[in-house]
Amino acid sequence: MHKQVTILICPLDWGLGHASRTIPIIELLLSKKVNLIIAGSGNSMELLKKEYPSLTFVLFTDYSISYPSNKRMGLYMLLKTPSILYKIFREHQKLKSIIKKHQIDAVISDNRFGLFSKHIPTVYITHQLMVKCPIWLKFAEPFLYLFHLFFITKYSECWVPDYSGKINLSGDLSHKYPKLRTVYFIGPQSHLQKTRGLLESENYIFDLMVILSGPEPQRTILEKILMEQLSNKEINVLMILGKPKIIKEKTIFKNITLFPYLTSNEIAKFMQQSRLVFCRAAYSSIMDLCILGKKAILIPTPGQTEQEYLAKYFLDKKIFYSQTQDKLDICKAIVESEKYKGILVRSNPSLLEKRIEKLILKIQEMKKTEE
Repeated sequence: MHKQVTILICPLDWGLGHASRTIPIIELLLSKKVNLIIAGSGNSMELLKKEYPSLTFVLFTDYSISYPSNKRMGLYMLLKTPSILYKIFREHQKLKSIIKKHQIDAVISDNRFGLFSKHIPTVYITHQLMVKCPIWLKFAEPFLYLFHLFFITKYSECWVPDYSGKINLSGDLSHKYPKLRTVYFIGPQSHLQKTRGLLESENYIFDLMVILSGPEPQRTILEKILMEQLSNKEINVLMILGKPKIIKEKTIFKNITLFPYLTSNEIAKFMQQSRLVFCRAAYSSIMDLCILGKKAILIPTPGQTEQEYLAKYFLDKKIFYSQTQDKLDICKAIVESEKYKGILVRSNPSLLEKRIEKLILKIQEMKKTEE
């Protein structure tokens, strides 16, 4: 029966995190013998192609949002709103043709607003039920929540990759407002979950592992800052550039070993061989750190209020040390990070398994009524 089920998975192409956190979902669906089709574009699609070269991929562009080089992300997004709304409408229309062409039975969307349907079950994945705003736009948070809610309620279900209780990773982002009936917490989802059995190395190869990610131009800006501050230092550094489109070749520059991109297994291996991790305060990166129990330095993308909130959230809890990009002092950050404990979070696969089973059952019941 499961072989007859075809599910479309489509992550947002905004950094690599939306794609990487769908990997545990893809793994579970494949174990259920579901026919999977992955839609997307850009680096996120390249990441999943490298992980699953035998699957079917469909080009499906999204909102093509880049970050401004300054901190005025709130104003930038405000000005982009009409364009984004038009693109949401357009992606919703294109979804109809994809469903028809590939005979899709259900859709799982990671943060793409327009992938709902009246005819088949659809799932929306987000860790951010509410949207954090900069101080000057704080008054708009309740309205943005309602705006987000408008799209969430068009989906059959909303899955939140976090725990529902007081011990959670997303804080206000998913826990400030009362839970909706169609919202289900599926526990943290990390592409490194399947590698968790690897043992922490007692003899570290690298003092620092840098994982660069996120939209341009901020990814490149941070890379340049780090190369300037880390080169010629008496520490052994591994830097992953977050460029899956580039053919994988290792290069060494002074004390820094660079890779354009690494697979999940390779990232997990090197992370366990590194004393400390440096990465963006992206939620997917935080889930990766917590699944493996690594200490880290978090640097929020300038102007991205969600990451700024998460960096402060974990800093206040004495879990991860953080700095702002414009005041980054990597040597100081390495010293200060020793005072922060990190955290090890145990995943609960049964939460996701339950939602997947119910989704497949619903599809099969719908197929029976059509016969």
